[in-house]
Amino acid sequence: MADEEWTFESWWCVVIGDERDAAGAVREFCPDRSERGIDEWLGIAEADSWVTGAGHNLPLPEAWKAHHARALGELLAAARSLEA
Repeated sequence: MADEEWTFESWWCVVIGDERDAAGAVREFCPDRSERGIDEWLGIAEADSWVTGAGHNLPLPEAWKAHHARALGELLAAARSLEA
């Protein structure tokens, strides 16, 4: 998939899973609900997803940086709501 074809929704399906919302991902994968803990988990999930899907050592698509930032915001908001 070309870099410009990576929408946030397609990225979410690959990295987080299309059946999970932000709260579900935080509950399932982020016992450390700090910003650092969630950011580290998200980075590992991205790298694992890319290597598995791409099958080689190509760099992550540029579009994924913006998607990471957006998802991190959504995951942090979900973590705060789960703690409330």
